[in-house]
Amino acid sequence: MFKYLITPLCVTLSLASAPALANSAAGNGAIGSVNVAGAEKTSPNRQTFDLSCTSGNFSGDLRGYVSYNNHDSSKYVLVEEYRIARTGDQDGGNKANVNLKEPFAKKSSDSMKQDGQWHRLNWAGWVSAYNVPLEVEFIFDKSGADPRCTASQRI
Repeated sequence: MFKYLITPLCVTLSLASAPALANSAAGNGAIGSVNVAGAEKTSPNRQTFDLSCTSGNFSGDLRGYVSYNNHDSSKYVLVEEYRIARTGDQDGGNKANVNLKEPFAKKSSDSMKQDGQWHRLNWAGWVSAYNVPLEVEFIFDKSGADPRCTASQRI
């Protein structure tokens, strides 16, 4: 009789786990662990960031999030998107640059838009230290010398 109780229980557990496994296998970008039927939540703490700076008639914004590991000093940093806006009658093209300087280096192509809209970057990396700087540099595009600015915060 015990053998007959175990088989339905295993089938039930297998079916209950199928959606969680499907979401994990789909590569939906989720970070952390799946909470299945009251299991302890072990996903890292998540904190969003929004960095901004201005230079003359230009402003740059960068946003994303940091997921902190509960077991050590490592953190996952995802820079999701940027926005560059021109104010007034400022001329300029769409050859700006967005450069992540810390905690890991990423340089954009010389084609970042300056239209005041949010645009995807999806730059990601792991950092293994406490209280490190997150720093971005914007180089705006205009005729003549290109203005620039930096913004930073500690993560």
